[in-house]
Amino acid sequence: NTTIEFFNENDGFAPPFETTSDGKFSYTIFVAEGQTNIFTIDIKVEDGDIPYLLETDFEVDVIPQSSVILTLNIDNENKKAYRGENVSLSGTLTDDSGTPLENQTLGININSILFYTTTNEVGSFIANYPLVSNYNLGISNSSVIFNETDWYLGNYQNNSFFVFGKTTFQNVVVEGDWFNNQLRRGGEIDVYGTLVDDLGNRVETNITVSIGNANLITEFNNETTFVSSGIIPEDYRNNHTVKLAFVGNEYLDGTQYKSKHSILVESKIRFDFEPKNVFPGDMVNVSVWLEEDDGSPIPDTSLNVTVTLFYDKNIEMDTELAYNLTTDLSGFSKFSFEFPEDANSASVQAEFAGGYIRAYDDTPQETELTIANVAISITKSPEAREPFDINKYLPLFIGIPAALLVTAYYLYWTQKHKYEVRNLIKQMQRELNKDEDYRQIIIKSYHQLLNILDRYGFIKTKTQTVREFTDVMRTALPIPTQSVKLLTSLFEIARYSGIKPKVIDEFGMEMIDGSYNIWCVEAINNLHEVEMELNKGLKEGKVSRFTNIFGMRSSK
Repeated sequence: NTTIEFFNENDGFAPPFETTSDGKFSYTIFVAEGQTNIFTIDIKVEDGDIPYLLETDFEVDVIPQSSVILTLNIDNENKKAYRGENVSLSGTLTDDSGTPLENQTLGININSILFYTTTNEVGSFIANYPLVSNYNLGISNSSVIFNETDWYLGNYQNNSFFVFGKTTFQNVVVEGDWFNNQLRRGGEIDVYGTLVDDLGNRVETNITVSIGNANLITEFNNETTFVSSGIIPEDYRNNHTVKLAFVGNEYLDGTQYKSKHSILVESKIRFDFEPKNVFPGDMVNVSVWLEEDDGSPIPDTSLNVTVTLFYDKNIEMDTELAYNLTTDLSGFSKFSFEFPEDANSASVQAEFAGGYIRAYDDTPQETELTIANVAISITKSPEAREPFDINKYLPLFIGIPAALLVTAYYLYWTQKHKYEVRNLIKQMQRELNKDEDYRQIIIKSYHQLLNILDRYGFIKTKTQTVREFTDVMRTALPIPTQSVKLLTSLFEIARYSGIKPKVIDEFGMEMIDGSYNIWCVEAINNLHEVEMELNKGLKEGKVSRFTNIFGMRSSK
């Protein structure tokens, strides 16, 4: 319950206050806007009615504090920083009226690392923070802190930046399918290499590889080494650029690799020579063409030609012929040499040195040509051969088929009568089995047989006895003598015997002649035996008519 009095220069005396039971008191005073000067508050403790309490005076100095305005900027382009490089920061510090605050200490925190800087005379600050080489990629935060002072309140600001990595192509190798892995148009190309980030980690991602305007196909192997393959366009020549590109991803920058390569044009040598048949002492004319792989001529170019001569068994002769040729506008050149009398063969070798040629200088055709080395062998002909004249052999070509046709027909004619005789015998058997007049059937068949043999030239005279006719049948038919006798005997009985199918007894009655029946059965059996022998002869291929024509007898 002690009385306290307050006094300040701006407000004068304030109403008295009394302390609480525990001796505490409080007093609130308004500080005007813009008040920056220190002012004093007088405090007086009254003694009042309390014994032993002395009246006491106190003074308290009050310092008015200002709020501050703090800014933080990331000065890297697009707020993008690379690990292993600096992050650049800047900002300002002013009081609430915009007055710069100089020589004020600020704390900067990046990735839990705190460092300090000081404002200059205009209240600005600048700071650089080096990112470690293995700094994590992505978004990173930074902050600036101003701690409270006697005159100013504290403040802080945050800002963020992006941490990127870089990539590079390493160990790039470009190989072609020509000698020494050179590149040639129309040939295969392979590009090997690795893509790594700034920490050396291999990156397996989308890579494009091209030579000129031709894109290659890229694959990665198990070690993330890429292999790009393709075909060099047929119309390429001279220098072309191999380009490797990685477009980048979220926090890895893209990169490129370029290298220039000479595209070779393959050169070829063609030969021809005349005469085609070379004999000792002949003059051999050799034609040579030098061309690009597409057949385009290579003009005004030097060719070295060597002719090596050999004895028999490929033994080299001492003589060697050398020629230096120059192609014309069509890529053509020629030379001649004499084929020695004692030579067996000659090797003609032409060589083109390749490289750049004068005729292509400063033209669209300028290019590096490949080396060409080609050889041919010329061997002497064993004998002269006149050209094949089809007209000379035309009669032979026509005559041979005609002779074959005539021979075939003649063979058919010599055999035909035997088949007619066999058919006649079969017909006789069929008619005899009908129980008709055997004598008339046999006599009729006898005359048919005469007609057959006469038609084929076996009967030489118009009048022959049956016995005389036996020799004719032995010659004409491929049957044994016994079968001929059976057939002859059959004709004789039918023609000259008195056997009849029926006889009339003394009473005028007709009766069957038993001898006639026996003879009929024998006739049928004999005809069957003759038919079997005739079939057997036909199968064995006996040509009886040949023996008749050439005066030879068939075997008996």
